[in-house]
Amino acid sequence: MSSSKTFNLAGNLLANIIIPDPGVRSEWRLRHDEFISPLSLAANKAAWSECDDWLVHLREYIDGNFQYLHDYLKSYLPETRFSIPEGTYLAWIDISRYLPDTAGEDLSLYFARESGVLLEGGLLFVDNGDGYIRLNLACPRSMLTAGMKRISQVLRIPAPHRV
Repeated sequence: MSSSKTFNLAGNLLANIIIPDPGVRSEWRLRHDEFISPLSLAANKAAWSECDDWLVHLREYIDGNFQYLHDYLKSYLPETRFSIPEGTYLAWIDISRYLPDTAGEDLSLYFARESGVLLEGGLLFVDNGDGYIRLNLACPRSMLTAGMKRISQVLRIPAPHRV
């Protein structure tokens, strides 16, 4: 368990690890440094014990971003396939019906070049990820809105005119 993503504390270099097996736990202790930064410890302790309200609001905000994305895709890019996931802030979207001729293409570079939007192409994660993109929705809604408009503009260009 780590506070790095939930509480945006990635630079703290601190996580909790639960190893029930005593032998595996002993082996792990032999291979890992036990140094803990006092600042990291204080930040993590505060995050896990005093930030429940903040976490509730964060989840509500990210849920709102997912609903916004769902509604946007349904209205403006209806040929996409997308389901709102649970337990993540990452959206996995099938855009293959809009980009049928991009087999093997790096969609990360394609969208960076064509729209200025930084996202991750599906091939970074699975061999059959052609035509999929992954978006991080842990961002301000204004950024998501602007990014989706730019993505839509690229996907609505007729195929013969794409670069």
